[in-house]
Amino acid sequence: MKSSLALFIGATLFSFTNAALAGGTTEPDYCNPKVFYSKEIKTNNSKLERAHMYQLGQTKVMGVGVGDSKAQDLVNMASQQSTATASDKYCTWYFNEGNSQAESLFTHKYVPNPSGLSPATAAKKYNEALKDEFANSVPSFLSCAQNHKYIAMGCNGQKHRGPGVFGMMLAFSGCSPQNAATIVNTVWGLNGVDAATRLAIIAEGQKLGDADPEARARLQQAFGAE
Repeated sequence: MKSSLALFIGATLFSFTNAALAGGTTEPDYCNPKVFYSKEIKTNNSKLERAHMYQLGQTKVMGVGVGDSKAQDLVNMASQQSTATASDKYCTWYFNEGNSQAESLFTHKYVPNPSGLSPATAAKKYNEALKDEFANSVPSFLSCAQNHKYIAMGCNGQKHRGPGVFGMMLAFSGCSPQNAATIVNTVWGLNGVDAATRLAIIAEGQKLGDADPEARARLQQAFGAE
């Protein structure tokens, strides 16, 4: 009896912790990793490095090795999949350096490689560099989702920086950091990044979304949350 009660309490606490977010709301369906994986779109474009695209509502979101791909191929993808143009930086973000075309054509926001960084240091640096990209910059993830139904992002090889920022975006939209981390770690891998550091980076996205519930609700809507 005691073991059964303990299992029941544990399962209940797990369910509550996994679902509860600021304000007592629950996660959108797409935050469930299995649901998220089912939304992958096959682009049939082998030219893009480690690219994975997902259909969230009417919005296409893609994590890709921006720096290790040809910038023109990314421009072509944005033109095929959205209405984003040069004035919108093709709704594509580049988080590393070294690809001068990508730095010029896309929104360029450098963040350090999280490998070897402590969770606290990585979280601080990523928050400082990216806090406006979710809803306050021009363009932003939110404006691109609402106006162009498209967001693409990544670093050079989509191994270290890019997956963390993709997870931040999911957490900003209302996913728990744990589910967002499971998604990006499964799709692109940790690649030597400490799991706690990756999770701390992603948790900054949740904090930013908690601080701007209106923007979170609008991004959820763009991502098809009911």
